[in-house]
Amino acid sequence: MSGDETSNVETSLSAADGAAAQAEEELVQRDTLVKRPGSEGGDVMSALECPCMIEGYLSKHTAGRGSGLSRWQKRWWEVRGQYLLYWPNEKAATSKSTPDAAILLTKLKSLSHETLELHLESSGKKFRLRSLETADVGKSEELTRWQQVIEKVISQASAADSGAVASSSAAEVEPGPSPSPTPTPAPAPAP
Repeated sequence: MSGDETSNVETSLSAADGAAAQAEEELVQRDTLVKRPGSEGGDVMSALECPCMIEGYLSKHTAGRGSGLSRWQKRWWEVRGQYLLYWPNEKAATSKSTPDAAILLTKLKSLSHETLELHLESSGKKFRLRSLETADVGKSEELTRWQQVIEKVISQASAADSGAVASSSAAEVEPGPSPSPTPTPAPAPAP
């Protein structure tokens, strides 16, 4: 191999290493969002085995890249385990294919229901979701149900974490003798 060929190979390898490092950094930055989970999305894929708590079509707001145009995309959404998952359509979801993305609900930074939109923020990524029938005020009730389910997942996970912390700290404390009850003084007679 000539010196130029060696240099080109080294440049290609360092570029590949840089791309791999950048991809790893992006995964760390987006620990709540897994795009197209595959082998690295073990928890996500196991969530597909959990019962579905709520499902249906919602529109996801997408900011345009390059063109600056934004639009709403219809996607099939499900809450399973501790994840909010979405696919292009219901057929893809029912075939147990890999979701387009998975949002770890227990790591959400914020969740709010504003007018006819549900807003979620996760690792710097903001999601705006709305019912397919935005003009129908009744559809706001649909988003309220989604919000309630998501909040329930978060509170159950929080309670489970608190229970684990409480039981682990209780295990660290050695049992000692029970304190003897303190006698309560009798009330003074009325004059």
